[in-house]
Amino acid sequence: MDVEASALVAAPAPDVFGMLDDLSTYPRWLGIVSNAARASPLPLDEGPAWVVELVARLGPISRRKRVRMVRTLHRGDNGEVRFERQEGDGRDHSPWVLTGLATPDDAAGAGPSQTRVNLHIHYGGSSRLPGMDILLRQEAKRAGERLESLLQRPDQGAAGA
Repeated sequence: MDVEASALVAAPAPDVFGMLDDLSTYPRWLGIVSNAARASPLPLDEGPAWVVELVARLGPISRRKRVRMVRTLHRGDNGEVRFERQEGDGRDHSPWVLTGLATPDDAAGAGPSQTRVNLHIHYGGSSRLPGMDILLRQEAKRAGERLESLLQRPDQGAAGA
């Protein structure tokens, strides 16, 4: 399953990238992430790791999944970041990949800084929750509004993460 969403955020691209680049900020703006805490590094990790709790709720039904995610791409020069599931237990697991891209919006002109945020979520397993793709799309779209709100409060933005 692949879900893509895009939003225009009224904040400078470096500030937005600072939020995208740190999974510990995601519970504050991406509804499917209920918790994200730094994980101990493993020898094959390409970057920092987090233990992430994902939650999907559809009506009275909810599913929780705990995954270990590693930052495998960090390109601050173009605002791109990617996290991939890497459990480190020697077993095969369904892939989870989250890619974020924060690019300055050229149409902003001389007005306030705006950034185009693109999120791509890939899940390679089977969904046991009907409508999971719809839920992920809705949450990814709402994320832009939450991220903008968070960045517009100086005490809650990237510096406070």
